[in-house]
This record gives sequence, C-alpha cells and structure tokens, in this order.
Amino acid sequence: MSNLKISVYWYVPNIISYIRLILLALVLLLFKNMPLTAIICYIFSSLLDAVDGFLARVLNQSSNIGVILDYCTDRLSLAVLVASLILVIPKFWVLWVIILGLDLFSHFCQLYFTVLNNDVHHKNTSNIIKFKSLRLYYSSRLVLFTSCLSKELLLGMYLIYSLWPAKWMIAVIIVLVPGFVFKVWINILQIVQSIQYAAGLEKR
Repeated sequence: MSNLKISVYWYVPNIISYIRLILLALVLLLFKNMPLTAIICYIFSSLLDAVDGFLARVLNQSSNIGVILDYCTDRLSLAVLVASLILVIPKFWVLWVIILGLDLFSHFCQLYFTVLNNDVHHKNTSNIIKFKSLRLYYSSRLVLFTSCLSKELLLGMYLIYSLWPAKWMIAVIIVLVPGFVFKVWINILQIVQSIQYAAGLEKR
C-alpha cells in the first residue's frame, strides 16, 4: 500500500485546503442571512488549518503545492473574517482594512525575504533573522501557533460579541490582547526585516 504513487493534488493536507476554500466561500455566501451557520463554517475551517501541517509531516505529504495552498488559504481566511467584521461593524472599517493590509503586506514581504535567501518555506529559520522576537516566532511552534490563534480568535470573538453580546466574551477578548499585539508586532518586524535586507543587497 505504501508503494502506491499518490498524485500530489490528492495529498491529504491539500484536500484539507480544498475543503477550507469551500468553507470560506460558504462563509461569504451565508453570513448576511445565516450568520451562525457561516461562523460555524469559519470555525471548522480554522480547526482544519490546525491539523493540515501536522498531517503533512506525519504522512510525509509535504509539497510545494501544499505550501502555496496553505499560505494563500490563510490569507484568504483573514480576508473573509475582515469582510464579516466590516459587514457587522462598518464604523471601524478603516481599522479592519489596516489589520488586513498589514497582514498581507507583511507576509508578502516575508515571502520575498524567503526567496532572496533561497529558502523553500517562509517559516524557515535557517537564514539571517536579526530580530529576537521574529526568531522566537519562527523557531517555536508554540509561540507561532499561540500568537496566530490569539489574533484570529480575538477578531472572531469580537465579531460574535457584536452579534450576540455576553459579558464573558469581554474577558476572553482581554486575555487574547497580548497575543494579538505580539502578532501585529511580528507583522511589523517582517516588513522591516525584508526592506532592510533588500536594501542591503543593493549595496553589495
């Protein structure tokens, strides 16, 4: 069974990414009229994101396509969440767009930094990263997972609180603030690092 050649398109982690894309599309289609169902779809998509990398390692099904799918699906996931926030809390639309723009810009900068260093994955730590916070972020799976989860969960909890307010949600949001702030700081460092590194190459 282990000798059977499986097409990279049908690797389990890649199938999970396809499912996530379908779920995110459902969020956009259902959110206005069926917000609870849409939120459940989003939560399920986020849970799948937590296991696809693990399965890629366990099943030895890592692939370039998988890296692209995971990278793009993660960015799309935040875009869908921000779109939902704009729909429910339009008065803060500038803040939501800034959060999304910072995430997109920083990750594209990190991707460019990866290319300049001839790495194969934007999460690699084998090359020069001079900022301690950024090194910690990429060297510790726990720190990376916790900060990413805090950011997405805080935005999600605020969205849910705006629809169905409950006092306990405020406490959860407050607990998530440090992780959210750290993730935003990481986004800023990704941009600074990439720009400084690119500028340094021009001097060589």
